[in-house]
Amino acid sequence: MKGLPESLHSSPLEIKRGVRRTFEDISEHFSRTRLAPWTEVRGYVDRLGGGETAVDLGCGNARHAALLTRKYGRVLALDFARNLLLESANVGGDHARLKLVQADITALPIRSRSADTILHVAALHHLPTKEERIKSLKEVKRILKPGGEALISVWSVTDRRFQDPGAMRTLIGNDYDIMIPWKSNIGNNELKGERYYHIFTEEDFREHLGEAGIPADKVYSGHDNWYCEVVAK
Repeated sequence: MKGLPESLHSSPLEIKRGVRRTFEDISEHFSRTRLAPWTEVRGYVDRLGGGETAVDLGCGNARHAALLTRKYGRVLALDFARNLLLESANVGGDHARLKLVQADITALPIRSRSADTILHVAALHHLPTKEERIKSLKEVKRILKPGGEALISVWSVTDRRFQDPGAMRTLIGNDYDIMIPWKSNIGNNELKGERYYHIFTEEDFREHLGEAGIPADKVYSGHDNWYCEVVAK
């Protein structure tokens, strides 16, 4: 947070490609540090009634998709990083019900009105333009069945790392866009890549949802993230 990283000067396409390269390269280390489901996501899935098809968008190693396999006949776990998808072998769940799909969350290879439940957790904030973020949210609306449910989360500006006045000034000056480095865990602290994030205020999150036509009736914060629970009309 000590100034504008050069990579933020890149084009949105270059940033997106860079994020994918980083996640491909760090997949094993990243997955090892993220095997446990988030408390909020586990609580949400526990309350669901189950059904035929669930979808996890930007699933990473499929740790949350694994929770869905307990309640749904088929679970589609989508991510743009193939190596992250392969890490799903290291999480629990019923793998016979789990289908891994390498795809972009702004253009889903899924039929309209086909999903009973969607998780869109910690993925939207990696898209480098508002246009792409809204496009991804519109895809959630498109594939969700009438009466279907979705949980959407993004990184919140309330995270304590942004509360330092200097960090906040930098964040605001960069339009709430930052690059977070990922370093090697092999002692040499080698930089392995950077991950783009758009950090959300509550107002910004609600604005994105509104422009995508998603009602923001139930928006709340938890563990440095904003969440929105959605029930399709």
